[in-house]
Amino acid sequence: MFDFLLDLIFPRLCIGCGQAGRFFCLKCRKTIRFYSGQINPQYFNYEGLDGVFALAHYDGIIRQTIKEIKYRGKFAICQELAEMIIQNYHQKFLFNYLVPVPLSNKRQKDRGFNQAEKLAGYLKFAPVLNCLERTHDTKPQFGLKLNERRENVKNAFALKQKLPAGNFCLVDDVATTGATLSECAKVLKKAGAPKVYAICVARGG
Repeated sequence: MFDFLLDLIFPRLCIGCGQAGRFFCLKCRKTIRFYSGQINPQYFNYEGLDGVFALAHYDGIIRQTIKEIKYRGKFAICQELAEMIIQNYHQKFLFNYLVPVPLSNKRQKDRGFNQAEKLAGYLKFAPVLNCLERTHDTKPQFGLKLNERRENVKNAFALKQKLPAGNFCLVDDVATTGATLSECAKVLKKAGAPKVYAICVARGG
């Protein structure tokens, strides 16, 4: 109902060309460079992860989409992104819970929402478990080198609750070096998670 009301107030316009109807019209959707399958986490040195699924490369209309969500508050786009992830995710479901990567309290307050949590809510693979929290504010990862990114998020996450039995899948918007996802995975595995996977809209770099 809330999404329906949003569509009445703010009609959906294609991110690429402005055509009314959907955030991704058929023509512009064809320009998206989708990944064809699961990414090998070892190939990109995503430590602690047992599998990574990225919908698309972080360029073109997808790059613009992330900006529209983060900086213009168009979180309704997450619904169509989730639909595309569901359509493209053909692997067997290997996890029991979806875990959104948390924002700091300050950043979430400033933005008004967590895009990872919104995305997770639209995915139908498993229930959403908000079991992680940021222990302190971190710098934006954009522009930092690999070692700086890892140091920036080191010990930046903690558990808010005891983990239930099962495997877990982190959800985030963009993965580049994988430093944030790896740090979250480390916390989950230290708490006893047998397997930790990740789903993101785009992989940059």
